[in-house]
Amino acid sequence: MIAIEHLEDLTDQRRSQILKRGQGQLADLIPIVDAIIAEVRARGDAALFDYTRRFDQVDLTDLAVDSASIQTATTQTDPTYRAALRAASNAIESFHTAQFAAMEASAVETTPGVRVWRVWRPIQRVGIYVPGGGARYPSTVLMTAIPARIAGCPEIIMCTPPGPDGRVAAEVLAAAEMAGVSRVYSVGGAQAIAAMAFGTRTIPKVDLLVGPGSAYVAAAKQRVAGQVAIDMPAGPSEVLIIADESARPAWVAADLLAQAEHGPTSAPVLVTTSTKIAEDVAAAIERQLATLATASVIARSLANNGALLVASNLDDAIDFANAYAPEHLELAVADPERWLPRVHHAGSVFLGSWAPEAAGDYATGGNHTLPTAGYARGFGPLSLQHFGRWMQVQSATPDGLAHLRSTIVCLAETEGLPAHAASISARFTDVDGTSPSEGTGPSGQQAGFISSPGAYEPQRVDPPVRLNANENPYAVAPQVRTAMYAAAAQVNRYPDAGQRQLRQQLSNALGCTPEMVIAGNGSDELLHLITLDRLGPGDEVIICEPTFGIYRFEASLAGATIVDVPLDADFQVDLSAVLAAVTPRTKLIWICSPNNPTGTPVDLSILPALLAAGPLIVVDEAYYLIDDPMSADASGDTTVMPLLLHQPLTYGRSPSDPTGRTVRVDDPVACARLVVVRTLSKIAGLAGLRFGYAVADPTVISRLDARRHPFNVNAIAEAAALATLSDDVGGFGQASPGGWVSQIRKALIEERTRLADTMGSWPGIKVYPSATNFLLVELPVEDASGIVRTLAARGILVRHYPQPRLRRCLRVTVGTYAENSMFLAALQTAYAEATR
Repeated sequence: MIAIEHLEDLTDQRRSQILKRGQGQLADLIPIVDAIIAEVRARGDAALFDYTRRFDQVDLTDLAVDSASIQTATTQTDPTYRAALRAASNAIESFHTAQFAAMEASAVETTPGVRVWRVWRPIQRVGIYVPGGGARYPSTVLMTAIPARIAGCPEIIMCTPPGPDGRVAAEVLAAAEMAGVSRVYSVGGAQAIAAMAFGTRTIPKVDLLVGPGSAYVAAAKQRVAGQVAIDMPAGPSEVLIIADESARPAWVAADLLAQAEHGPTSAPVLVTTSTKIAEDVAAAIERQLATLATASVIARSLANNGALLVASNLDDAIDFANAYAPEHLELAVADPERWLPRVHHAGSVFLGSWAPEAAGDYATGGNHTLPTAGYARGFGPLSLQHFGRWMQVQSATPDGLAHLRSTIVCLAETEGLPAHAASISARFTDVDGTSPSEGTGPSGQQAGFISSPGAYEPQRVDPPVRLNANENPYAVAPQVRTAMYAAAAQVNRYPDAGQRQLRQQLSNALGCTPEMVIAGNGSDELLHLITLDRLGPGDEVIICEPTFGIYRFEASLAGATIVDVPLDADFQVDLSAVLAAVTPRTKLIWICSPNNPTGTPVDLSILPALLAAGPLIVVDEAYYLIDDPMSADASGDTTVMPLLLHQPLTYGRSPSDPTGRTVRVDDPVACARLVVVRTLSKIAGLAGLRFGYAVADPTVISRLDARRHPFNVNAIAEAAALATLSDDVGGFGQASPGGWVSQIRKALIEERTRLADTMGSWPGIKVYPSATNFLLVELPVEDASGIVRTLAARGILVRHYPQPRLRRCLRVTVGTYAENSMFLAALQTAYAEATR
């Protein structure tokens, strides 16, 4: 089918024809594409409907694919397919997440006292194009959406053509759901590119366009590049295989055919050092082609752009490959790594016969969105860097600028810019040389050593699915990662002992003064400091069980007497019982809201009575922000913080009660008995760094400060916390509803709802309402510990509590979609076995 040609005998015309492989086609399409773009700009959605009817033979009534259709399509796909999709997703995520380390933004001290660094800012709205129509390309969804999500892009929209039935393939929608696509639109071709570039009534304008496509799509991307950023020119697919005598002809033929079936404009090219290999490959192509359902497409591709070339040696073959600059380059040679340094122009290189190009299309983790048509000379693969940009930052101390003064002044005067020089000199007219005081840490008080009654150590192993520790399953924001990398370069220095920057930023976000805030090594350290300050032998502490186990642990360390007051039937604090338990020796009452392990928020109407009772009231809000505080107009406050600020709080709003209920505590002495403790471990995903904070009256914070180690928050945790609290991450859910934390909150709530609805539909199972990132699930068994063991044997960890009220319950952390799906499948089996 393809003639065998010798590289050295090619005419200039033939060589040029092979190298150009359809490049001229794009130029021929420009008038057509320009007309489509103009029509979409002028008529918007109406033009999209017309072009879909004309090009796809589909009469649509809606361009947007609703979320219900996506969920339905996802659940209808084959479990084996979903498992394969998850395996590919994991590989892609691993490779692209590692690119953050390669983009490390550590500050460089260019001169003593002068630092220059970069901070990462993700693209805000990304448009991805996924080819479709008669074909399905879920792998392209993963390759484009996953890096965008990892990079921190808050909005990812996807356009893909409808199939013959007018719908987007379920497999593609399942990939979109798994990869984190925000919205899906059923439109393809040049018209989809125009819609995303300029916006229509339905499809929003994007900031960046990525993804491969037909020649029309490639031409359209080039034409709108002035209006919107694009990833690269990416048209018809291509492979160039270099093979020596060690190559297996059948494998080489299979790889050429695999590339050719992408479409009639694809380009499969072989360059080999052996005429015998070329002949055997040609024969293998004939044999294998007869067995393929896509033979007609492949035959046209081979005829249009295919070539079997024989080179005199591997040096000549590599030189030709560099001139060709292929999208995919396979080195099917005996020692491929030896030749890799000679390769300068290729989108993606596959070393050896066991690394076929099709593996990179799907599952190695490398990105398959690559430059084609020779553009690999100036473009690389789609990567994390495409989905954001670095913003440059510089700082200088007085001494640092003094080092550079003469250099700047000399160069400015040479360029005839005296004002530039003067702007430097002006700073040295009245400089007094003083620097901000270092400040001192608080003086500590030595506490007596009390032996531990037993270590507090939650179960910790590393199975495939860990839903037992209430960890956030999602990675931290890219801005946070960047801040951590920068801080890592400075760990030779102690962090700020006085926590000045932390306190200022926390107080700014909370609306209080810095004297009301203290940061800790996780909220657990702050609970420990409170215990040290308030409890000793003979003192009493009230704990409302079931609740967080560390309260009992800390009280035992202090030698205090623990007074258990059970939660009521709805897992609410029994106010009358608590007040009845208060004695003159009661120094502390622990309140966990929302409560762990039940997930229930506390009825805030109990606060005035508790504060009037006399003991210190510590409200542990470790799970604050899991349910969206932005929706105060719907449910009111979810925190007791307003009382600390001497403000009323409103809660319990609903459609039937829009006014809700208001709680006031007008006595400032009573308000001074309130402490709020929080952590960024849950919602912000900083469990591994241990960062928490407490808010209280300055007199309380001062006492805690006196017991705090001066360097209790390490530099990397401090940098991560500060970055998390920034507006673009939205660490408090207040400044940035569309920030990273808000996106995580949305995902957690959606998955929590899915878990609750699924388990709640099973006979005999009760799922308790939750305002956290976990669910308490009651099973119709005498003891759920056996089910926990069965799940653990299958690689899935959940929590079980031996207390009588919880013996039949599991506490299940909300994980990712894939983790939750694996848990549901395993639980359904384990539950059926246990209740058989």
